[in-house]
Amino acid sequence: DTIEIRGHRIRLHGVEAPESNQYCTRDRRRWDCFEASAQALERLIGRAEVVCVPVGTSFNRWVARCWVGGTEIGGWMVWAGWAVVSERYNRVPEYLRFEAEARAERRGLWSSRFIHPEDWRAGRRR
Repeated sequence: DTIEIRGHRIRLHGVEAPESNQYCTRDRRRWDCFEASAQALERLIGRAEVVCVPVGTSFNRWVARCWVGGTEIGGWMVWAGWAVVSERYNRVPEYLRFEAEARAERRGLWSSRFIHPEDWRAGRRR
């Protein structure tokens, strides 16, 4: 849920991806869902130009909606199942529909059991 452009860390608005120390469970085995999510983001962006529109700041970094080509990155991450809607900061209604579709089709994180990243950060890991 964070990208870096020319040394600037940019938080994608309205989404939460797994934390670097977070794991998910699939078929009773732990798997590195953080790495899978990060790789999906890297594949989406590649070496393409990213355009961001800041919507605020958080923890000394920009919070923005960003696009690569015609694809809005945060929305795509939720649609593909590699991020979930932020329970605290989402103000993008279509993300809720994207998340419901990803969950129903068991894409990305939804193919496994996982703890919402906001809960993981807060130490609520049961």
